[in-house]
Amino acid sequence: MGLYNHEAYFDSGYPNSGFMTAPVSLPHLATITGFTAIVTDNGSGLDDQIFVALIRQNIQTGVRETLASVYTSTSFASTARQTLNAASISYTTVDNENYTYSLQIRYYIPRVYLKFHGANIKYWSVL
Repeated sequence: MGLYNHEAYFDSGYPNSGFMTAPVSLPHLATITGFTAIVTDNGSGLDDQIFVALIRQNIQTGVRETLASVYTSTSFASTARQTLNAASISYTTVDNENYTYSLQIRYYIPRVYLKFHGANIKYWSVL
């Protein structure tokens, strides 16, 4: 098993930003066909964005790669939940022999009006 493959954790990154990372379990050799995140962003500036990414990490090297990502617009503020759809997906074939998979959520803290509600990873598998 790779790094951070079995636990969710919180970390700080850029000044005043926080990262939440949680493991994702996908069937080996499945094809990822879609990625969406459901968020609330009632902020009004660049420091009020929320960023959600599906990432994979190489078990041997620790190198991380982004498969898909979405983020809120700086010009859109609303108390309503919004669904963000990824425009494209890279590395669509799941390779559990060489990679672990996880979600990473990044936002500036403390921002009580930025909320991550969930994500949907669509995939196709013959198994």
